Amino acid sequence: MVSINRRRWLTGAAGASLAAVAGVRPSLAEDTPGVTATEIRIGSTTSLSGPVSALGVQARCQEAYFKMLNEQGGIAGRQIKYIYYDDAFNPAKTVEQVRRLIESDNVAFLFNMLGTAPNSAVVKYINAAKVPHLFLSVNGDKWGDYKTYPWTMGFAPSARTEAQVFVKYALSQHKDAKIAVLYQGCARRAVRDIGRGGLARGHRSHHRFPDRGAARRQS
Repeated sequence: MVSINRRRWLTGAAGASLAAVAGVRPSLAEDTPGVTATEIRIGSTTSLSGPVSALGVQARCQEAYFKMLNEQGGIAGRQIKYIYYDDAFNPAKTVEQVRRLIESDNVAFLFNMLGTAPNSAVVKYINAAKVPHLFLSVNGDKWGDYKTYPWTMGFAPSARTEAQVFVKYALSQHKDAKIAVLYQGCARRAVRDIGRGGLARGHRSHHRFPDRGAARRQS
């Protein structure tokens, strides 16, 4: 049986995206943003600093992969120029950096941008600009909404589905298990929705949400 993990999926996704762009005929390359007869420019934002800077390793690994492809001749004779900027997981910085990628660096597409809040801050702008926004490093349901955001495509499974799988397994091992969920304030609605869905079919959930005002006063 072939084992498929996220790293292999992401590698395949990168290759598929580049192959599609590389298929542009030379006569059309001049009219395709980020694609020339010799180069494909792709862009991303990630956290090289800030609270989740450890996740910046994803972009560094992708950079190494694209370097390997370039050393092997690139894609259809074109070298890959991978441009990624640090947004420190700050949506305001994401807006600034994505505008830079699209309006100054003129990238062909955006690839594997990190984080729900950062991507949410720019998804409308990116779709209005009609720039492919592909294989995002996020796991919310809304990233599969192709009708609202036709230029955007998620990558990871839905957190809702993951939660249901985890809880179903936990309950199969310990039927009276009590499960706690830690989450950021911005995920409050998602956690409530998951709780209402019972996490796993047939499991009764009890969830309590702290008073925001009380929490703020205590801090």
